[in-house]
Amino acid sequence: MLTGLLAISGQPAASVRVAEERLKHKDNAHSRFLLARSLEDAKQLDKAEEQVQIILKREPRDVRANLGLAVLRLKQPVADAPAFLQVLAQAKKQLDVVEKLLTPDAEPARIDFLITQAAYHALSDNLAMAEKSLAEARQLSPQNDRIRALSGAMEVIAPPPP
Repeated sequence: MLTGLLAISGQPAASVRVAEERLKHKDNAHSRFLLARSLEDAKQLDKAEEQVQIILKREPRDVRANLGLAVLRLKQPVADAPAFLQVLAQAKKQLDVVEKLLTPDAEPARIDFLITQAAYHALSDNLAMAEKSLAEARQLSPQNDRIRALSGAMEVIAPPPP
């Protein structure tokens, strides 16, 4: 909890330190995922991916880790169009894995999946599919700030017709 509070209070370096300390005391998927999220917030995407890969090596069916890898793929900086297409393909592969792993009772994970899927579709220039994913996420979580933020970003990209 402290890790998350530090991250949202704009202290990503402190969040990373706390997560690293937690990992020293309890090396499990949850601790590694917290560290990965802290590293992501600190813009250390390669190190975040290392933590996610460690989780997946130990627990290949971990939904959060598979989804986290898809998110990290979408956040990777790219130098050119071929690299961008490769990143999108990698993210799609991870999203396909997550979709197969999701269970009907995993609503928070499903919401995160749908938001990430919408971002993937938007980046793939498939705004209709992005909106479909967001609409489903909105049904599950009408007040979700991330859904509203992505919807707003999509309206900037392709405003609705007058």
